[in-house]
Amino acid sequence: MIIHDQHERIGKWVFDATGGYMDAAAVAIGNEHDGRLTAGVVFEKWNGRIIWAHFRIEPHGATREWIWFGFHYAFNQLGAHKIVGPVSSANERAIRLDRHFGFECEAVIRGGCADGDLLMMTMTRDKCRFIGR
Repeated sequence: MIIHDQHERIGKWVFDATGGYMDAAAVAIGNEHDGRLTAGVVFEKWNGRIIWAHFRIEPHGATREWIWFGFHYAFNQLGAHKIVGPVSSANERAIRLDRHFGFECEAVIRGGCADGDLLMMTMTRDKCRFIGR
């Protein structure tokens, strides 16, 4: 079940795994199964053109509906041109997931994370296969 009205709960769950904190202006969208969060995305830093996204997804925790809902929110509802997803170079699972979604590494900030470099993974609206054009 998609949850989009529990921003603090979803944000805490996402950032407990990814690091960081829930900004008051952020929007969080979760997927819940049997009362347990299985996927979450926090959108923040919307500047009218790009939005940042932080994902946490348990194995087999993301439904097609949740994936569509998240990308629809960013690209169709907000009208974002690009989503930016910061990921540690040490987090191979997150990098694989981002690439599977269609994100590409646009920039590397050397030493940007305690455990490695900070990869700036990005996806533009025209490359998103999850939404209608």
